[in-house]
Amino acid sequence: MDVSGGGPMFSIAGGGVVAPNLIVYGAFMFNSALNPDVKFDGTLVGTGTGDSSADVVAIGPGVAYYIEPANVFLSGTLLLAKLTVNDSNGNKVGESDWGFGIEGQVGKEWWISEHWGLGAAAQILVSSMKDKEALIAGGEIPTWTTTSFSLVFSSTYN
Repeated sequence: MDVSGGGPMFSIAGGGVVAPNLIVYGAFMFNSALNPDVKFDGTLVGTGTGDSSADVVAIGPGVAYYIEPANVFLSGTLLLAKLTVNDSNGNKVGESDWGFGIEGQVGKEWWISEHWGLGAAAQILVSSMKDKEALIAGGEIPTWTTTSFSLVFSSTYN
């Protein structure tokens, strides 16, 4: 199954420098598609209305590398991810088990003080997880696949 739509994305990470320009961190991410379209085997089976949503929650370790002196960074995160689909009344109509995902960013930061930087980045988040229930005749458990592209703003303390 495939869920698509636009919506908010939030991420927070904490970590430390392990070598020059190399940071290891742990991250928590939340990504929501508001009023999403749902496809099964490439066929549109539902279009979101009202307050429907598809929400991905993910957590995992990552690494970032800064290219100096430009202060451009590349980062990647390995994730455990879970999807929840809600209808227009806020009722949970679908939920996955925990699955796997990856997240990558390329961005640029500018120092605004001795310890604080502000920046912008392009981000991709891809995840795949099995549904909690067998929804297909014969007991086959469907797989949910999510892909999101985001433009994000960052604030970094160093």
